[in-house]
Amino acid sequence: MSLLDKFYEWSNYKFRPFSHYWWHDVWYKQVSSRFCPRNKWLTSKIPRTWCDKHTILEITVLESLTHYVDPEGEDCMNVINTECEEQREFYAEVKRNYELIIQKLPALQKELDAEWDNVPHRTLADINKSTKDDYERTYGNIDRLEQEIYDLQTEIMVWIVKNRNGLWT
Repeated sequence: MSLLDKFYEWSNYKFRPFSHYWWHDVWYKQVSSRFCPRNKWLTSKIPRTWCDKHTILEITVLESLTHYVDPEGEDCMNVINTECEEQREFYAEVKRNYELIIQKLPALQKELDAEWDNVPHRTLADINKSTKDDYERTYGNIDRLEQEIYDLQTEIMVWIVKNRNGLWT
């Protein structure tokens, strides 16, 4: 097999510099996505620093519903026609979950931040003398709020994943 035949065989499968489709693919996936990134509504919400996978999942799933409903996003409430009874019920659930995301979750988070601000600064001697009742008195409300936020986020995310086929415009 000659060198030219080897090059032709190799270029057919892996590297097609003379193919219009190859250049289009490179332009779309590599070059233009750097200048005009897609899904900027989502990538701007994910922190540039390291974070756990469960945090990325929470951000991604909750932001996808928020973007779907927001007037700055896809604005599904004004774009979709809800003549069918099933669609009306579905979009009532979408609106309910959207309201939970934009109103209840931030209120709970704000309440949690206020509780963290109320935690007194303790010295090492105070920590060593503390009992279980001291922990409950100091962190009981924080634990309750964190669990409530976790349960609400989980409920919304489970609903979104189960109904993801309906979230399109």
